[in-house]
Amino acid sequence: RLARDVISAGWSPDGKRVVFARNERDASGLIVIPSDGGSEQVIVKREGRLNDVAWSPDGTRVLMYEAGRVNTIATTVLVEVEIASGATRDLFRMPASSRFSTAIWDGNDAVLYAFSSSQAGGGQVLLQRLTIGSTTPQARSSASTVAFRRPRTTRAIRRRSASPRTTSSSMASR
Repeated sequence: RLARDVISAGWSPDGKRVVFARNERDASGLIVIPSDGGSEQVIVKREGRLNDVAWSPDGTRVLMYEAGRVNTIATTVLVEVEIASGATRDLFRMPASSRFSTAIWDGNDAVLYAFSSSQAGGGQVLLQRLTIGSTTPQARSSASTVAFRRPRTTRAIRRRSASPRTTSSSMASR
């Protein structure tokens, strides 16, 4: 049962716990179990489909995406979950028809993710940094290669540079 229902999983920074998302027909749950075995602890239940869990460096919170619908529009929200209390905070709602990478922590107070406004992943790819508590991500420089996951496939996107690459010989003449 566990392997069939688990969508995404991750080890805690201290290696003592595993968090995973389980999506079922009526609800989805974020669950923690001790790494040496034991009982599951349901941290939070949500209506949408959960994916891409990531522990904070201090092991107190988890990031995850929740996919669902607002009216008839498909939507995905980046959510922060406090492990001790199960409290959730919606950090950022991804624009409809966009592609994005798994979010990772940047210290304990911010998250990073790559973002493309194109569903196909062919638009400009930006690295975004979102400070916890802020509602506006800050664009970082574009990534040179970002992989967007799709079920059973991965597509790499390379940034197109506006200027030709600098070679070692052209740098030496400067």
